[in-house]
Amino acid sequence: MRRRFHGLLTYSGNWDHYDQVAIYDLVDLAGVTGYFELKAPGGATDAAALARQWTAHRRTLEAWQARIGRPLLFTELGYLSQTGTHAWPWKEGADEPVDLAEQARCYEAFTLAWHDSATLGGVFVWNWYGWGGAHSKGYTPRHKPAAAVIERWFKAQAAAGK
Repeated sequence: MRRRFHGLLTYSGNWDHYDQVAIYDLVDLAGVTGYFELKAPGGATDAAALARQWTAHRRTLEAWQARIGRPLLFTELGYLSQTGTHAWPWKEGADEPVDLAEQARCYEAFTLAWHDSATLGGVFVWNWYGWGGAHSKGYTPRHKPAAAVIERWFKAQAAAGK
């Protein structure tokens, strides 16, 4: 394959079975969708409690990443703007009440857990299209508090040379 293509190659394994993908030795970046459950003990949904859950996922992902020897790339990281999204971020068809603060806390939890990672090769936010805004239940962080969290994350990463 490399005789014909000299660009960057990645493959994205799903969050619930990325470690069963057998082709990561053929790619440059190990892609994973980041729809991991964030179920804190006692049902806490503050950013610190959710960050502890992300930190547990981070440890597992970094151990896996070390085994395969490829930088980790989140090919999708997204949260609906709905109550409960922390527990089922993959549930695209959910129809719970709008909760812009929970979406922002989920992104904040990610940034708290991953801010100092040397193994993280990148993050794609899912998804930016759509108008967003105060009444949007969708994934887009546009015109929502989550956008400010994401902006701070990327600015901090750029300032740190990542």
